[in-house]
Amino acid sequence: MSKGWSEERRKQQAERCRQNKPWEKSTGPRTAEGKRKSSLNAFKHGLYSRSHDEFRLLLRLGQAYMIKMLETLEDNEKIRMVNERRARRKRAYRRGHKWRPIPVKKEHRN
Repeated sequence: MSKGWSEERRKQQAERCRQNKPWEKSTGPRTAEGKRKSSLNAFKHGLYSRSHDEFRLLLRLGQAYMIKMLETLEDNEKIRMVNERRARRKRAYRRGHKWRPIPVKKEHRN
C-alpha cells in the first residue's frame, strides 16, 4: 500500500490543473480590510530575532537582580524588626517595666 497519491492520480490532477488554470482566476483580496490582512502574510514577528533575544536576556538578568534585591530587603526588614524589638525591650527596662511578650490569641479548633 502506497502513501499519498499514485503516479497515475498525480498525472491526472496535473492535467486538470493545466486545463483549469486556477492561478489565472485568482483575484486576491478585494476589500481594503482584505488587502490590509494579506499585506501581513510575509510579516515576521521578530520574537526570535537577535535584538529580542538580547532583550529577554536583559529581562532575565533584571529579574535575577530584582529577586536578589528583594531578598536583601527582606533580610534588612528582619534585621530592622529584631532591632526594634531590642529597642522596645531596652525602653521598657529603663522605665522599670519587665518586658513580656504580647500574648497571641490562639484560634479555637474543633
